[in-house]
Amino acid sequence: GGFADSHNPRMKLADLSDPDKLPYVEPQLYYRADDDQRTLMSGQVLLRGLFGEEFAKYAAESSSPGGTSRRPVITLHTVDREHDILAPNPKVCPRLSDLHHEALASKEYHALNNSKDVEFLRTYMSNELYWDIDGRGVIDCIMTSMCTDRPIPDLINDYKGPNSNIDAHHDSSNSNSFHPRKNLLERIFDFSVSKWVFVLLYNNAAYSKLAMTPLWKEIWDNISPVIGDPQQKETSSSTPKLALISGHDNTIIPLMASLGNRAWNLTYWPPYASMMLIEIHEFLHDDSTPAPDDDSFKTKFAFRLLHNGDVMTQFVDGCPSDSDLCDVQILQAKVESIISVPWNCESNLSKEISSTNNKESDNIMSASGGFLSTLVIVIASAAAGAFATFVYLAKRLPFSTINEDSDHMDSEVPLIQQSHTYGSTA
Repeated sequence: GGFADSHNPRMKLADLSDPDKLPYVEPQLYYRADDDQRTLMSGQVLLRGLFGEEFAKYAAESSSPGGTSRRPVITLHTVDREHDILAPNPKVCPRLSDLHHEALASKEYHALNNSKDVEFLRTYMSNELYWDIDGRGVIDCIMTSMCTDRPIPDLINDYKGPNSNIDAHHDSSNSNSFHPRKNLLERIFDFSVSKWVFVLLYNNAAYSKLAMTPLWKEIWDNISPVIGDPQQKETSSSTPKLALISGHDNTIIPLMASLGNRAWNLTYWPPYASMMLIEIHEFLHDDSTPAPDDDSFKTKFAFRLLHNGDVMTQFVDGCPSDSDLCDVQILQAKVESIISVPWNCESNLSKEISSTNNKESDNIMSASGGFLSTLVIVIASAAAGAFATFVYLAKRLPFSTINEDSDHMDSEVPLIQQSHTYGSTA
């Protein structure tokens, strides 16, 4: 199957000859995803492509006489989306909001956001299409329409392919345009992307590093036993040969951005079904394969970084520009600089908001007549609430006369008790 290479035994990730060690069962495989349906399906498609032959073989053996009649089972590790960290999550780490605010307040962002070309795009889109280019969903709206062969407005339908230089709507008087050689559609796309990616790259990717700290910890927990002391290899028997994490576009970007300033481009967005791959290689030396240069690979372990099949190793700070492989110490230093510090998610921004609200409350209370006014409001509110509650329950106004012979006497009003059951049983 796709998990084993019959041409070179040293490239096998799993020994398929051992029936007790199925390549898609832990600890050979670790599968992690959030609970979004699209990410689960994406991971399932990939796993079926990797292990399709093994699945079919297992199913055939199970359905044969004396078989178990069971289907292959893959363990999935997941977390409720609201609490997951596969993408930046300010609910889990409120300090991300601080870093986001800091990036948008920077002079670099203001230069980008207020450039002549962006102002042209903003005005043009608002006047001609009534679109807010600063709003969310611009990319999703345009790209999903194009990918499903649905029409887009003629005014921005000027994209003729990746090498197109059509720029019919470009303001020729603008010499400092954001992307002067691109057509209008690509300029809209690039600006929409750069607004978000800017935050992830700003200040040495501080936002990306903070957001991805827990995920890098998960990833490194699977790598560190492999590159550890050779004498401790027995302890890494539970380490997966393949760890698959099914996430989002805003999982890939911050992971890549946290590896160096050159690892991601400001205007690039990962297409659907993108893949970031970290391979760990160990050098096995014999007479036909001499040892690599000791200065380049001191640990005898190397890594290769790929994105959608393209080698990206050379863009990691500290890695050689002429090699697909880089000493794993470089990756280790990068990752450990992120995960070794305490994950500080305390928000100073929320503290400032809370402090401002408290100060405003103090000012009201300390102002002339402030305490007396507050007391009057509290008493009046309590009285109004008590009056409304009495009228609602007694079905009459206070101090009104009760006719004891009336059919509407309180003593004759039946008390109906409602029982609410939460949950169900089958």
